[in-house]
Amino acid sequence: MADENFEFPEFFVYRHLGLVGCNIGHTMKTASQLLLFICLNILIGQVDYQTQIQTIFNSNCTSCHVDGGAYYGGLDLSTYNNVMSGGNSGAVIVPNDHANSYLWQRVNNGEMPPGNNPDLTASQIDLIALWIDEGALENPSIVQKTYVPDDNFEQALIDAGYDDALDDSVLTENIRGVTSLDVGEKEISDLTGIEAFTALDVLYCDNNQLTSLDVSSNTALTGLWCNSNSLTSLDVSTNTSLTSLRCYDNQLTSLDVSANTALTYLYCYTNQLAALDVSANTALTLLTCSINQLTALDVSNNTALTTLYCRSNQLTALDVSANTALTSLNCRNNQLTSLDVSANTALTYLTCSINQLTYLNMRNGVTDALTTFD
Repeated sequence: MADENFEFPEFFVYRHLGLVGCNIGHTMKTASQLLLFICLNILIGQVDYQTQIQTIFNSNCTSCHVDGGAYYGGLDLSTYNNVMSGGNSGAVIVPNDHANSYLWQRVNNGEMPPGNNPDLTASQIDLIALWIDEGALENPSIVQKTYVPDDNFEQALIDAGYDDALDDSVLTENIRGVTSLDVGEKEISDLTGIEAFTALDVLYCDNNQLTSLDVSSNTALTGLWCNSNSLTSLDVSTNTSLTSLRCYDNQLTSLDVSANTALTYLYCYTNQLAALDVSANTALTLLTCSINQLTALDVSNNTALTTLYCRSNQLTALDVSANTALTSLNCRNNQLTSLDVSANTALTYLTCSINQLTYLNMRNGVTDALTTFD
């Protein structure tokens, strides 16, 4: 088991704006667009009948189309229920189909309002069409969307079936229940939007171009693969259910896993860690922290460890006397002057070369189980 890459088994509201042709382009990622998106996401739903549609009818139609009006014809436009009831010739609204809605046809061709009354403006006609196409609802429904500014991330979500258009957003309802997401190797540089995946159990975002990663809202995570990016920091303090963390091959200068007491697998090799505290991670069975800048490593609380790779650091001492379950130990290329593995009778793999060893204790039959020794 000399290969550290060995994988252990485990396992807005962005609605129609009421403006025909309005589009926030995904190629222009400006701060003002982000602010606009956030404001719309919070404040606006679909077309509001009472404040937007009924006011049009009140100002232009109800003087005639009300019970007893000059052009009543059984069509009363004074209330939502009366509008939806239609007139003597039947329904005038076909929900989700403005083109076949008689009322829209009449206002669109200028027949309503009749006589010398001014026609509705183009924007009013378009707004009525939009209201109908959104279902002709009395009360607007809020359709929440999540901002996804990175086109490669959004395309990955499209490919996975969670989205259908590259428009910087995805329906929140489509992603809030997702438990496993693999967006590895997609050239993603910004994972904004991942916060809406609140049910995520496992996230693969490895081999991308991430310089930052916020998983503070993904509190259900048990597995996080964020290796092979350009992360300089990683906060997993809210991810208290994590059992597996793979953050190797980044540029981390520190890593706090004190809140991750359920961790069993920790891969943090090939970073720039000067210190690593795993005293709270008593469930660890595998720790690989090689190729960092560690000068000390205390694994005395990690009695469940079976695999420890800490090669190519600056360790001057290593006490593994409490790690009696160890089967694999690689402490090669450090500054160790002594090593006592007499308590590690389960060891089958041991490499400790390129140190300054003057003392190596392998008593108590340790050599009997070894299959690899360097």
